[in-house]
Amino acid sequence: MGTGLAFYEIVKRNRKGQNLGIDISPGMLNKARKRLSKLSGTNYQLELGNAFHLPAEDQNSICW
Repeated sequence: MGTGLAFYEIVKRNRKGQNLGIDISPGMLNKARKRLSKLSGTNYQLELGNAFHLPAEDQNSICW
């Protein structure tokens, strides 16, 4: 996810959908959180994780 630039665009276009962003770096999550704070009326979640540990609720969730 990095600084959240791509995720910002996803959330902007999918405001009411479920959006889950993950990164292995707490610092990068903070940068993404700051970028996403500019959007209002959105539904997203940022979590610490990696490709081997996706913090999704169940197997039917879509993780970006």
